[in-house]
Amino acid sequence: MSDFATSARPYARAVFELARDAGALDAWRERLQTLASLAGMDAAHALFGMPGIDRHTLTEVVCEAAGIDDDAGRNFVRLLAANRRLTLLPAIFASFETLRREHDGTAEVTITTATEVDETQRGKLVQAIERHLGRRADVHWAVDADLLAGARIRAGDQVIDASASSQLEQLRQALTA
Repeated sequence: MSDFATSARPYARAVFELARDAGALDAWRERLQTLASLAGMDAAHALFGMPGIDRHTLTEVVCEAAGIDDDAGRNFVRLLAANRRLTLLPAIFASFETLRREHDGTAEVTITTATEVDETQRGKLVQAIERHLGRRADVHWAVDADLLAGARIRAGDQVIDASASSQLEQLRQALTA
């Protein structure tokens, strides 16, 4: 997967700069998300790998399926098709999202709790995370009963594991060491 991310980064940066300069970050985000979803389909993935398919035809099919009808979008798809890089679309979207969040001053945060958390507690937790990160948080919530109690918070490569299961594991390791 890191090879995909490495290969996708220059494409994502180029599209990000184009979108930023044109004031079209939201439009390109939506476009890339659509293309990434399309590329994730088994049929599309098989189509991208077909040895006999003409790159022009592939560009037309992808643009039609994704609803792309402007020159910038078509040129982007054409470039990826010509370089046999359409399979990178999910990684390009992920890299674009990282660049967009940095530009907007937001952080993508996943909070996994042992049980559902009420709105008041959610608000307090989000405020604490935003203070800690020094920027706005785009929070995704999940529930995992295996945590027993507490929460696990992931923001990029930072992880705060304040779950009971993690604390019990640390205790077990300390007792057996």
